[in-house]
Amino acid sequence: MNMKKIIIVFLITISLLIFASCENKLYTKGVEYKDYPDSDLPVYDDAVVFFYEEDRDEVEIAFGSEDDVDDIADFYMDFFEDENVALQDEKDEKDEYEAEGKIEDFLFEIEVEEPRGDLEKYFKSITTIKIEFVEDDDLSVTAGEQVQKNDSPDITAEPETNYLYEIGEDYFYGENGYTQSYENAVDYFTQAANQGDMKAQNFLGYCYEMGYGVDQSYSIAFSWYTLSANQGYKIAQNNIGLCYEYGRGVDIDLEKAAKWYELSALQDYAYAQHNLGSAYENGSGVEQDYEKAFYWYTLSAEQEYDRAQNSLGYMYGNGYATEKDYEKALYWYQLSAEQGYSVAQYNTGLYYDLGKGTEINLSKALYWYELAAEQGHSKAQANAGEFYYFGYATEVNYVKAYKYFNMSSSQDYANGQYYMGLCNERGNGTPRDYELAFKWYMKSAEQDLFDAQEKVGDFYYYGYYPDQNYETAFQWYMKAAELGGKYAKYKVGYCYLYGQGVEKDEEQGFNWVSLAAEQGSRLGQNELGVLYIRGIGTEINYDVAFEMFTLSAQQDYDVAEYNLGVCYENGYGVEIDVEMAKYWYELAAAKGHEEAIEALKEMS
Repeated sequence: MNMKKIIIVFLITISLLIFASCENKLYTKGVEYKDYPDSDLPVYDDAVVFFYEEDRDEVEIAFGSEDDVDDIADFYMDFFEDENVALQDEKDEKDEYEAEGKIEDFLFEIEVEEPRGDLEKYFKSITTIKIEFVEDDDLSVTAGEQVQKNDSPDITAEPETNYLYEIGEDYFYGENGYTQSYENAVDYFTQAANQGDMKAQNFLGYCYEMGYGVDQSYSIAFSWYTLSANQGYKIAQNNIGLCYEYGRGVDIDLEKAAKWYELSALQDYAYAQHNLGSAYENGSGVEQDYEKAFYWYTLSAEQEYDRAQNSLGYMYGNGYATEKDYEKALYWYQLSAEQGYSVAQYNTGLYYDLGKGTEINLSKALYWYELAAEQGHSKAQANAGEFYYFGYATEVNYVKAYKYFNMSSSQDYANGQYYMGLCNERGNGTPRDYELAFKWYMKSAEQDLFDAQEKVGDFYYYGYYPDQNYETAFQWYMKAAELGGKYAKYKVGYCYLYGQGVEKDEEQGFNWVSLAAEQGSRLGQNELGVLYIRGIGTEINYDVAFEMFTLSAQQDYDVAEYNLGVCYENGYGVEIDVEMAKYWYELAAAKGHEEAIEALKEMS
């Protein structure tokens, strides 16, 4: 006879949920709704057939009976010629028989047990059998020898799918007519895992790691992952790596994590290839090596793993192990983004926002920011909020802006918190509330966002909330200035110049204002012009003063426009020009500058 292998796996425990799809017919005498065809394998008495399938290479049958396990066992021992069978002499505490043996051209296993749960209402026993048909030449045992279970599958081969495992998957995902039940899934995974099924061992580990159907236990998860990984199952090997990397059920050991990632990656598992690439990129458990990181990211990305595609985009965008190439970076970011990965969606939006690898396209930037924002990406939420707040590529919409800022701030993102403060301070998208604005500014300032620190300084300086306090204001201005805030540098200089919250020091004041002006602060530029006009902290220099006023006025600052008018009217650093003086006074007056308005009256 031609070589045939037919593996028939009958469930040790038949859950009530598998029978539900057959309605009440399963709990009546006779066969299942699909007639049980003729077979050399009989069904005991008139037991109810739960499952039967026969094709060219496979037969499967499972059933329940109202008779005791002893009767069922005797019946099948006779059928399988019990002289060739090694049968357990005694039942275990669950009233369960197990038998294994060889008859002619097939190997078989029999298990008969008492039912559990709701099945006790209908049956006294559940019969499961595993039969493998092989040619005599393929048999590794002779008649009368007990068949041993394979506890060490070939780790180079793809694992066979245990039927118990398949049922567990169906319960886990609620597929193929099964109602989702993590508890039932764990039950089947456990049975398959105890038979040495590497996929079931891995999935059972995952259930323990996540707490699906069992109490969460990283240590038990690690144990099951280890059993599976030691059989060469690549997914479990990657999971073991994750356990070592993050200390789940075991002490953190980055070297071991990298080794397990490599074992899995060498089996072409995309997730592990990405994790190994990340280890090389960051020098985590291995010596940092951008070229190896690039290599593993590429292998993973070519398998369309979204996170690897994003990481490869990052490598191109920063020129790690390759020439910096924004176009390729955007290509990979967008491939990942189109698969729904929020980080890549944010990066894609950022590239369109800044015009990296493409022309600036604020509409596309907003599109990608919003997709990422709806998935909870805090930076994308803040950026989308900015677009609606300032009207970039869309109409100004303070309500939408506030919604996104609120989403971002709830994740403790400093920029989102800053804009929540701004909305509450100005009453944009929400009622004006200085106390609430101060709270949000403070949260952001404590994360060292200098924009927020400047705002906290302003609240103390002007007494918006809480009471006015120059000393505290100065402290916050100084923190922001040290982080590079140009407005803060101007305010620190101003406080030194006029002794507000700090001992008066005109030289220090001049230096800080100069720093602000150099950074392009229009307030700093205007103030520096005033210092040169008056000779405070420096010698009088009308030419430099005029230059500073001009720079500030070009940034549409009304005070500088007025001061520039004064220069033209009086010849400070420039020839007297009444018409130019009037021009600058008019610009300042249009903005409501009172002194400019008075100056125009005097000139008329």
